[in-house]
Amino acid sequence: EGSGDIEVFWLNDETKDGYSNGWVKMNHRLKVNTQTGHRFAVYNKDRSFRMDFNVTAQTGHSQLFVIQNRVEITLQNPKNSKHPFVQLYWINNNNKDSNIKKDEEYEHHQIGIAVKAGESFHFYAEPNHKFVAYRTTEDGKHPESMVGDFSVTSSHGETQVFTVGG
Repeated sequence: EGSGDIEVFWLNDETKDGYSNGWVKMNHRLKVNTQTGHRFAVYNKDRSFRMDFNVTAQTGHSQLFVIQNRVEITLQNPKNSKHPFVQLYWINNNNKDSNIKKDEEYEHHQIGIAVKAGESFHFYAEPNHKFVAYRTTEDGKHPESMVGDFSVTSSHGETQVFTVGG
């Protein structure tokens, strides 16, 4: 099993036992024939991640569960923001000091679009990833000044909100 693979278990409500339906490789599918009311749990290899699912589809219908083993991030640029547009960048600091220093150079990777005041942008990231936000032009191509830095402190499967310019 690879690091992104998960194991799927059917949970027997009567015996409280879990029965493995097998491993699913990252970006692959597993088809399971089951019935309404059945419960499933998925785990990663070291069992540090778990998600539970309940089958609600009626007989003859199918149901799809998507397992997202990352953190869902929302970047908010409030309506009353001092910054008309904000651009977010993921920082690769090559394992330097974990604190982000405004005067230090890091490898930056642009994330998404420039976020207008009053709007939000959603994306997925890994725990402990670091980001910086810059005031920018509408096209996001001309960062002007750093307006915030953020670290993903949530765990896999959770959500986190970054707010800038409020």
